[in-house]
Amino acid sequence: MKDWNLGLREGPGFVEFDMDDLEKACQCNVDAYADYPLYPAIFGSLAGPDMIYKNWFASIRAMDGKALMVTDSSEINGFAIFVPPGYKGMPTFGYLKAGGLSMPPSTYLPQMRYEAYCMKMKKKYTDHQSWYMLDLVVRSGKQRQGIARGLMEPVMDALDQNGQDLYLETHHPDNVPFYQKFGFEVVEVGKVPGSDLGHFGMLRRRG
Repeated sequence: MKDWNLGLREGPGFVEFDMDDLEKACQCNVDAYADYPLYPAIFGSLAGPDMIYKNWFASIRAMDGKALMVTDSSEINGFAIFVPPGYKGMPTFGYLKAGGLSMPPSTYLPQMRYEAYCMKMKKKYTDHQSWYMLDLVVRSGKQRQGIARGLMEPVMDALDQNGQDLYLETHHPDNVPFYQKFGFEVVEVGKVPGSDLGHFGMLRRRG
């Protein structure tokens, strides 16, 4: 497992993602984000399962080899992307080349505005040692079964040993208490550009 010197090992509920399972990972995101408010805020009337699928298809392919991507099993009921220090945002050319060109052109500017906003807030509260949790999803029918915990804890334990922070954002207030249980704190609440949707920047400081 390529783990950027975190000393991680595969185990039950924590398996390195295989790009051959890209479709399963995209479907996991589609299922988990079905009612998530971010996509209507970015894509407007175009938001829907097909748009979520295309977005994550391009995003996962663009991050291949650039991030630690893990899942709970070959079934992929849970999926997570942890990005090592130095991340400055989804590479535009890489995203488009990886499948982003299948998205309607009208979505490009809102996505770029949102990405720039995310990175501005991330930069404000993190340093060159900080990791970034780009994605954490669990299929709706498999939630509350410890899958998310199983994906997060090995990474968080390793980051504690290395003295590194972990940053994330969420857009659903109900997610905030969940992350707080793992030591994350809200560092800033803003608004997704062009909308009234809350943007919660959360940081888990090095242990």
